[in-house]
Amino acid sequence: GDWGWQWCTEMAMPFSNDGVNDMFWPPAPWNATAASDGCLASWGVRPRPDWPVTQWGGKGLEGASNIVFSNGLLDPWDVGGVLETSPAEVARGVVAVLIPSGAHHLDLFFSHPDDPQDVTDARAVERDHIASWIASASHSTSRITPDTSGITSDAHTRARHPARQHSDPPQDQEWLKEPVLERRAAVA
Repeated sequence: GDWGWQWCTEMAMPFSNDGVNDMFWPPAPWNATAASDGCLASWGVRPRPDWPVTQWGGKGLEGASNIVFSNGLLDPWDVGGVLETSPAEVARGVVAVLIPSGAHHLDLFFSHPDDPQDVTDARAVERDHIASWIASASHSTSRITPDTSGITSDAHTRARHPARQHSDPPQDQEWLKEPVLERRAAVA
């Protein structure tokens, strides 16, 4: 699926498991060569492990605004999250919310009566921040609309997915209708 493409081109993260200290089975130590070869076989690309820092600046949030970083501490990905924000970042609407009993995206799922209180509290913080951003945007007197007049759909794709620059999609766009597995076979 799309996560495989994103992992191989934008978000390559070493991940291993032992089946003892985590919920994943069978045990699988990290193997960078196998991961890279898998990306090449599936998508025709090699991972770019430094891309997030190059593209988004790592955890340097100086220019960021209006972001809630929610972090379920039962999520194995929390170690890569933004776990704290400075007063200056909070003033720009950039906040970190720690959810001790939260799992992967639990705060983004539908609510349930059995949800832990910290998950419910996190949703309230997220909702309040988003509501304030919408209210602020609604009251803004100046809106900036990007000029996209000179951007074709192909140029837009290349701008968003630099790794895809190695091949042009067919002009008839029939490739969009092919099943995913057939497209993967064509790329490999």
